[in-house]
Amino acid sequence: MERTASRPIELAFYGGTFTALPERLQMECLALAMQAKEKGIVCRVRCSTRPDALRPDRLQALRHAGLDLVELGIQSFHTEALLDAQRGYNGDRAREGCRLIKESGLKLGIQLLPGMPGSTPQRFSEDVEEALAFSPSCLRFYPCLVVDGTPLAERWRMGQYAPWELDTTITTLGKALASAWARRIPVIRLSLAPERELDESVLAGPRHPALGNIIQSEALFETVRSHFALNGFLPPDELFFPQYCQGFFSGHKGSLLPRWEKLGIQPSSIQWVEGEYASLRWNKPLEEVLS
Repeated sequence: MERTASRPIELAFYGGTFTALPERLQMECLALAMQAKEKGIVCRVRCSTRPDALRPDRLQALRHAGLDLVELGIQSFHTEALLDAQRGYNGDRAREGCRLIKESGLKLGIQLLPGMPGSTPQRFSEDVEEALAFSPSCLRFYPCLVVDGTPLAERWRMGQYAPWELDTTITTLGKALASAWARRIPVIRLSLAPERELDESVLAGPRHPALGNIIQSEALFETVRSHFALNGFLPPDELFFPQYCQGFFSGHKGSLLPRWEKLGIQPSSIQWVEGEYASLRWNKPLEEVLS
């Protein structure tokens, strides 16, 4: 099997704290990964871990062994939320983890948990801005869910925790995604992937089969609306959107169409084009606003 240029494959070590494994096991995993790299089967190797399971010397060793990117399960940079969620570290440790990875020469990914205990939409927005300031290679947003059989489920049953409502999640993550788009930083996950066993265990929280698509719709609308505001809400002379946006322009079951109409935009007024960027033109130079 050989990797083709059109189908790059990454190898990821997920499902645990990779850098907390025995060092011998870490190196054995990466030795196998390097064999796949040398054969052209994979193009990049990543792992996930916690900010309190990092050492500069180990990061250097992992980079030399073939690791390319480390995703940190930060969850939040706010110490109050981290304490409430009993994560075992504070905001300073979360920031230090990001710095250590950047200084090691490895690429950085950051995972945030909107709606976790102690989190608010304002705090999450601040978390996103702080994450973006590290110029990570990618972000993931995992809205917090109450899963049966967990300590959080017991807190929920006792009335000590309330997850975010779906509307709050969509609005807050839509703005966060728009901010990431503006910085050209990809958000590679907006919710947990659908799984029958998991879905059957979710007791509460913002779970929806099309949540990622809905959040992208909200982010697209928020991006365009903000640029309308800069131009006095005058409709642009021309609108060019990437073809991939067609799948979420209208919103779930057409829910966004009335909001687009209030901005003076009809689907027929948009030109769908190849490429990664959207552009709006007000008889002045092209301005890219969406990646």
